[in-house]
Order: sequence, then C-alpha cells, then structure tokens
Amino acid sequence: MAYELPAASAHSGVLTVSAELRNVASGEFSMTTEDQRPVGTLVVRGQSMWGLSPFFRRSGVEEGDYVLLILDLVARSATVAAGTDELLVRSLGDE
Repeated sequence: MAYELPAASAHSGVLTVSAELRNVASGEFSMTTEDQRPVGTLVVRGQSMWGLSPFFRRSGVEEGDYVLLILDLVARSATVAAGTDELLVRSLGDE
C-alpha cells in the first residue's frame, strides 16, 4: 500500500484503511524498516491503521511525503518506508 500523507496523518500516525485492505487484513503486525530495524507495531482495525508515529518521528516524515507499507499476512509483519514519489518508482521497479 502506498499513501501520500495529508498533514493530519503525518502528525497523528493514523491512516485510513481502504475497503480492499479491510477485507483481508486486520489486527497487529510487527513493523520494521526496509533494513529490518524494528519500529513498533502496526495496528489495523476497521477503517484505520495506527502505530506509525514512532517511525514518522524518527524518519522526519511530513505532509506530502509518501509512505509505503508492505504487509505479510502470514508472518503478521509489515515493512515500512517513507520518502518522495521516487520511493514509489523504486519499489515498482523491484517487481
């Protein structure tokens, strides 16, 4: 999943969950960065997901940045990255 962050989400660490994601993911996911550093727990419940604030603060994430979340539903883990729109181009190029 990729999100362009509005100011409210950049400050609160809460994102809206799409209907498609709500159908397949719920609960808690251990969250790490791309280089496998633990950054907390991502919680997906109903229309919201939270637990991103520590990562946002450490990474200097702000309004307009992009956040990429990759969920492993079997392992109950999430990988998180943030950056400019180049983050999305780089991640799509990896596939």
